[in-house]
Amino acid sequence: MTLTSIRTALAFLVVALLASAVAGVGPLRQAQRWPDLSAFEGIRLVDDAPKTTAEASWVAYPSFEAIVRKADLFVVAEVVGTAPGRRVTDYTGTDVTPFTNVQLKILDTGKGGAAAGQTITIEQYGGAYRPTHAITDSRLPQATLPPAAGPGVQPLPPAAIPDRDTLLEFRQDPLLKVGEKVAIALIWSADLGLYQRFAFQARFAVDAAGRVHPFLRDDPAVAALDGLPLAQFLAVVRRAAVQ
Repeated sequence: MTLTSIRTALAFLVVALLASAVAGVGPLRQAQRWPDLSAFEGIRLVDDAPKTTAEASWVAYPSFEAIVRKADLFVVAEVVGTAPGRRVTDYTGTDVTPFTNVQLKILDTGKGGAAAGQTITIEQYGGAYRPTHAITDSRLPQATLPPAAGPGVQPLPPAAIPDRDTLLEFRQDPLLKVGEKVAIALIWSADLGLYQRFAFQARFAVDAAGRVHPFLRDDPAVAALDGLPLAQFLAVVRRAAVQ
């Protein structure tokens, strides 16, 4: 997954997705609250703030072993906090892609040097932002939507696009919530000084019984791992890490 591909997708997402939502068939979901509003100082989200679920292109790894080899860190952790992260802007300086910084408390490690009890920060695509770029784009003369928009989808007039805080997240990787336990693969960004996600396939929920479940359960690279006890799952990670 690249920022370029995300920017290309978002060029029509808020316009096209809001348009389809108005028609009653789109993925704009209302009345969904941010998981930890107290962390969002200055972000004016309210109970009925719109929530947009977007699609993004991404790199699909052929196997779980390939994911582990790519990772700098593969941990089991609990989400203990969220906060607004950096913003990617377009040529006008308008926010286009928000990011969220997620704090993870390490419970166990399959690959890498993180110790149990340590807290790390990871960056996740998505977060709160105001879709003013969609209003700007809709005012362009003879606005053209990409073919993926499908027949019958037209840019909304500016007045039809809500100029208010919106929660954006990707369908393949919904925003992590405080209290969730996950097994997750990460890479280190020296430029940003934090860890980043690099594959939507590399996210697993850990249930109350201590079993792991890939978020993308039907993905062939990770489907066979669904339901493994955590200790067995970590053994698979550790074997793959030394191959």
